[in-house]
Amino acid sequence: LKAYYNKHKNKFKQNESTRVLEYVVFPFTPTASDSAEIMGKLREDMAKLATAKSDSAFIAVRSEDPERITRAFQTRTYFYESGIDSSIVDSLFNAAAGSVVGPYEKPNFYTATLIKERVKMPDSADARHILVSNQIRSMDSARLLADSILTAIKGGADFTALAQQYSEDPGSASTGGELGWSTPQTDYVKPFKDFIFRNGQVGVPSLVETAYGFHIIEIKELKGRSEYLLAYNLSRFIDASSATADSIDRIANEFFNTYTTLEDLAAGAAEKGYVVRTTPPFGLNQYDIPGLAESRNMITWAFGAATGEFNYFNTFSDRIIIAAVQSSRDKGIASLEDVEDQVRVEVIREKKGVMLAAKLEAAAAGGKDLNTIASSVQSAVKSSTNASLGTPYAPGIGLEPAVVGQVMATAQDGTT
Repeated sequence: LKAYYNKHKNKFKQNESTRVLEYVVFPFTPTASDSAEIMGKLREDMAKLATAKSDSAFIAVRSEDPERITRAFQTRTYFYESGIDSSIVDSLFNAAAGSVVGPYEKPNFYTATLIKERVKMPDSADARHILVSNQIRSMDSARLLADSILTAIKGGADFTALAQQYSEDPGSASTGGELGWSTPQTDYVKPFKDFIFRNGQVGVPSLVETAYGFHIIEIKELKGRSEYLLAYNLSRFIDASSATADSIDRIANEFFNTYTTLEDLAAGAAEKGYVVRTTPPFGLNQYDIPGLAESRNMITWAFGAATGEFNYFNTFSDRIIIAAVQSSRDKGIASLEDVEDQVRVEVIREKKGVMLAAKLEAAAAGGKDLNTIASSVQSAVKSSTNASLGTPYAPGIGLEPAVVGQVMATAQDGTT
C-alpha cells in the first residue's frame, strides 16, 4: 500500500480542508394523540368554512398548506403526484362544484378539499395574439384601435403583419404574435386563459379584455381533452406537539450524555434502535451538508472541533441531531492513514489488472484466433463498428482511447 501511495500521491491531493461527521437523528414524530388533536382542529375549521362569507378568504387565512389556493386547473396526474390516494382522487373528480371532500391524509397534512370548478378542457392550445395596451392610452382609445385591427383581420388582413406592426406585447410582437403551445396550467391572466381553453373557437379571432388592455386572440389548434379540477385545500400540518418534542428532547439528551465516543455512538444506536449515518466529506464554505438541509451551523462547528468531539443540535424544526467528527482532512496531499481504504481498493484493482493481462497473454501465445483466446479466458468476442480516433468508444466498455489508438496502429487481421 505504501509503495502505491508514494508513487501516486497526487491522486490523493485535495484543494480544501474537509470534515466527515457521524450522526444520529431523533425525529419529532407525531404521536397518535398529536394526530387526533390535529384532525380535531381541521374538523372545527371545516364547520367554520361552511358558514364563511368567503370560502377562498377563509382558506387563505386558515389553511397551513402552501398550495391551499390553486390558481390553475389540474388533471388527475397533479393530485396523484401530490401523494393523494387514488380513491381520494376519484372522490375529488366525482364531487360536485361547491362540495367539500375530506378530511383525508396526504403527505404531511390532514386536508379537506373544496371543489371550486370541474370542467372538461383541451390539454393544449396553439394560439397567437395582438395586444393593444391600456398603459399608454385610455381604455376607450385602446378599444377603438383593437376593434379596428380585429375588423381588418376578419376582412382578410394578414394577422402576422398586423401583430408585428401594432402588438405591444414585447414577448411575441416580433414573431407575429405567436404564443406557441400552452396548457391550462400556463400562467396567463384569467380572461385570456378562459378564452383559449373554455370560450374561444379555433380559427375565429376575437377581442378579449384584460388588465393589460385588449387582446385580439386567435386559437390556431387544440389538442386532447381531459377533465380538470380547480380546488382549494383547507389543511392542517401534521407535526409533533410541544409535549412530544420535549419528550424526544429528553431522550436525545440522555443519549448524548451516555454515549460519548465514536465507538459508543455505534453501540448505543444499535442498542436503542437508531441508525448512525455518515456524511460525505464537506468543506467550510458549503451552505449545507448533502442530505442535511439547514445544516450550516453543523459545518461551522465541525471546523472548530477536534476529531471525536460530539455536539447536540436542536436548532432544526423537525428533529434533533447528535453528531461527532469522524475525520478531518487538511488541504494538500492526504496521509496514507486517511486514504488507506481508497489505496487498498486501487492496489487490488491494479493487481487484478496484472493478473488478467498475464492470463490474456498466455491465452494469446502462438498466434491463436480471437475466438480461441476468448474461450480460454471464459469470455466472448464482441464487435465494434465505426471506431475512430475521433470517437474512441468501445461498446460495453466505454471510452477507451488507448485501446482504439492501439487498434488503429495494428494491421488488418492483426491481433494486439
